[in-house]
Amino acid sequence: MTALSALGMFGVRAAAAHAELDDTSPRAGAVLEAAPTEIVLDFGDEVEQRLAHVELLDAQGVQVVVDAPLRTPDRSQVVVPVHDPNSLGAGVYVVRYRVTSL
Repeated sequence: MTALSALGMFGVRAAAAHAELDDTSPRAGAVLEAAPTEIVLDFGDEVEQRLAHVELLDAQGVQVVVDAPLRTPDRSQVVVPVHDPNSLGAGVYVVRYRVTSL
């Protein structure tokens, strides 16, 4: 899981421009009664929501369909709807993401 800094118009921003992941929903290691309808990633800094890339993988590494990230007023958050949560069976799932800091 990687957070990439944004490239400015006149060069590369400082290394401190990396957005750190602060929280997630569902949380890592959570055991859920039902599949989530969305994945929420909260960062310590604003990120470019339209450039966010989020993947949901099952235990075999097969990609599960998720929708494009939503544009939300909180620009430090990435919200990705799960395309068909009812199709998710029991098991372990992994979220991979890539975001660009503002």
